[in-house]
Amino acid sequence: MQGMAHVDSIATRHYPRHSDGYQKFVEDYLELYSGAATGVPYDPKEKMPTWRDAAETSGMSEQEYTDAYKRLRAQGRVR
Repeated sequence: MQGMAHVDSIATRHYPRHSDGYQKFVEDYLELYSGAATGVPYDPKEKMPTWRDAAETSGMSEQEYTDAYKRLRAQGRVR
């Protein structure tokens, strides 16, 4: 669905990729058509948390979280 939204936004609407109009169009497209096409409705309120949200949830400061991520990445445990 996200791929179809991307193609439709680029080909027919001529939105530059990652512009505000593009992002809005893709989210609206997913919200309208995802439920019928896949059986899984798209809810824009259920977005992935950012790394800052993860740091806050874990009770770490942003600097502590960044340092921990860098250590895990150096060990090859995260990408």
